Parts: sequence; C-alpha cells; structure tokens
Amino acid sequence: MSRFARLAPNVQGILLVLAAVITFTVLDAMAKALIMKGYPVSQVIWARNTGQVLIVVMILRRNT
Repeated sequence: MSRFARLAPNVQGILLVLAAVITFTVLDAMAKALIMKGYPVSQVIWARNTGQVLIVVMILRRNT
C-alpha cells in the first residue's frame, strides 16, 4: 500500500484538490506565456489538451 493510500480520506481529498489547483494554474500560465511569445492560439490549446489527455490516460491505466 502506498503512503498516499494510508492517509485519511479527507486528507487525500485535500491533497488532490491542491494538486488540481496547482496543475491548472501552471497549465494556464504556460499557455498564456506561449501565446505571448507568438504561438498560434489553436496550437497552444491543442497541445495543452493533448497533454492533459495523455496524463489522464496514464493515471487511469495505472489504477485499473
């Protein structure tokens, strides 16, 4: 059993919410920085969403 699984459920929830907020903040900041550097908006959105899908697929495959 992992260290995360040994934590109380409410602590797990808090940590997951914090991780989500930090992740979305970083993704948003990176997208804005890339757009400011002159990358096309459609390309930045495509790369951002593709990266998110890949991460979610890896997490779901690991947990099943």
